[in-house]
Amino acid sequence: MGVWTVKQKVVAVTAPARQNASGWRRLAPFVALWAITLIAYANSFTAGLVLDNAAIIGRDVRINAVTGNNLRLILTSEYWYPPAGNGLYRPLTTLSYLFNYSVMGDAIQPFGYHLLNYALHSLNVSLVFLLALLLFGEMLPAFAMAAIWAVHPVLTESVTNIVGRADLLATFGILGSLLCFVRSREAEGSSRLKWLSAGAGAAAIGIASKESALTLLGVAVLFDIAFPKRQSWSARLTAYGALALPCALFMLARHIVLSNSPATLFQFTDNPIIDAGFLSGRLTALGVLGHEILLLVFPAFLSADYSYNAIPLATGFTLPVVVGAIVLAAALVLAGWGYLHNRKIFFLVLFGLGALLPTANLLFPIGTIMAERFLYVPAIAFAGCLVTLIWSLRGRIGLRGAQAIFAAVVLILAARTFARNFDWQTELALFKSAASVVPDSFRVRSALAGQELAAGDLDGAVRDAERTMQILDPLPDDRNTSIPYVTAGKVFSDKADSLPVPERAPWQQKALTTLRRAERLVALQARPGVSSDYPLLDEHLGYVALQSGAYNEAINAIQRSMRRHLSADLFINLAAAFIGKGDAADGEITMLEGMIWNRQDSAIATKVIEAYRLKSPDSCALANAGNGAYRLNTTCPLVQTQLCAASARLISLLQVQGQTSEVMRVQSAAQHAGCSK
Repeated sequence: MGVWTVKQKVVAVTAPARQNASGWRRLAPFVALWAITLIAYANSFTAGLVLDNAAIIGRDVRINAVTGNNLRLILTSEYWYPPAGNGLYRPLTTLSYLFNYSVMGDAIQPFGYHLLNYALHSLNVSLVFLLALLLFGEMLPAFAMAAIWAVHPVLTESVTNIVGRADLLATFGILGSLLCFVRSREAEGSSRLKWLSAGAGAAAIGIASKESALTLLGVAVLFDIAFPKRQSWSARLTAYGALALPCALFMLARHIVLSNSPATLFQFTDNPIIDAGFLSGRLTALGVLGHEILLLVFPAFLSADYSYNAIPLATGFTLPVVVGAIVLAAALVLAGWGYLHNRKIFFLVLFGLGALLPTANLLFPIGTIMAERFLYVPAIAFAGCLVTLIWSLRGRIGLRGAQAIFAAVVLILAARTFARNFDWQTELALFKSAASVVPDSFRVRSALAGQELAAGDLDGAVRDAERTMQILDPLPDDRNTSIPYVTAGKVFSDKADSLPVPERAPWQQKALTTLRRAERLVALQARPGVSSDYPLLDEHLGYVALQSGAYNEAINAIQRSMRRHLSADLFINLAAAFIGKGDAADGEITMLEGMIWNRQDSAIATKVIEAYRLKSPDSCALANAGNGAYRLNTTCPLVQTQLCAASARLISLLQVQGQTSEVMRVQSAAQHAGCSK
């Protein structure tokens, strides 16, 4: 354990010229590790705002400018904003997005975010190297451990995925606080105080970035057990207290913030273990643990999602469960052997298991059944154990043999990471890749259907939407989720529109049935304090109901959608629903609403004229504009009356939406047209 300290002392007493040379030699392995990391992640900088990035970076208004109010909101509200009862409080991570968005001027351009992620990961690689030096006491295995971890493919979900930054910052807190804690054991007086203060600072950074960093106190205690140092209990408790203080302050702040938020509810479709019985849930968690270890050993098949039903609930001792149980038992036995014979193994195994436990669903269920980002820290332990195994064989294979194996492992893992980064470029690529790995994940299939629809691949979208419904339809409503039904309903509706009119009915009915279930699910899952508004649901439902002749249903759905946002299509479809119902006047007034809302939209103006021509041909509503064309006659009493009615309706809609300036514009125009207040 004294290697690091001894080396520091040797450098301190060398002559200046030799000291500089030694400094460069000491820096060389760090530079080499950063270069290896850069090569593996060279193609990550062009990855787009996929998955949660689009919402957290693109729609969080708190990061749009550095203002006192935004800083206050970041410190006093949940990670996801506006609050949605997600139970996450990560102010420092959000502040880092503010830094990118506003200070660096990156806005929604991904490159700067990826660059900072690479820098943070490289910093963590450096810390892993320093930890490895403490554990191995030799340069080659320490370098190998850091290099293997740096390029392991399971880390891409934390490095290439921008919002994986929470893992990067949390890991800095864990490793930084541990290394400072270790140095404090070797120091005395003011020097010890400085190391403890630095450790507390690193801890504060980690836990304010992601809750999983709270394990850092346990890691310090574990290191003390693995590598005990004779010191008084007061000194030991002081060191633990320095790390515990920021943890306690964070938990207090988190409690205050979340106490004002809706209760966190986990969905069955995100983690089926939530509603499983105790035995089934623990067996399933064991199976997941086995799968996670397999990904560390053989990271060929990676997925960005493992939601229902990618990992079915275990009903007995299936192969994944048996593998997981064997892995867990073997790890505990290995840790016990390590305590007696090799404290490095003892520390690494328990460090890895300790990092897995908070997300393993073994002790308590969490919001996700499995995610590769959960392996960012456990992969450190895996890399250390792998290097320990290879290094122990050097007597048989020789030093060059060990070097060759280390180089081969790093090369293979770096190549897989480089290839994996291509999947993160777009959501279409990401979900196509995921569908080949977890074909029964409802979210993968649903997201892929939406991306295929956007890309113009209607047949692919229909195929994946139908597969989504096959996965979800057997679930009772209280375990189901609504958004995939909205996506599938839109896909089925577009399929109907692509067919000749006589062939549309079955697909229209399929779309209507799907969207009706989505509506039922939204109503069932609504809860106080959490927005259950899905404007796209109402917009799609209104359109499909209109096409199916369910005019009252269409009117209700479209009007709900219009209370949240306005578009030309909504006005046109609502008018068509009124007219289809036989209410020509309401249809004409609705068209006039759309015209007042956006006078520049020629489509609405054309529809207004067409409505009057068809429904009120004998009125004075239209004037001849020549060449067979017509124009709206605003002096006609019928038009004036309906214009005033349309203005009143539009003002009410705009007031609901809080569009004060638009309300004033429409009120002014209505008064100018002679409408009474």
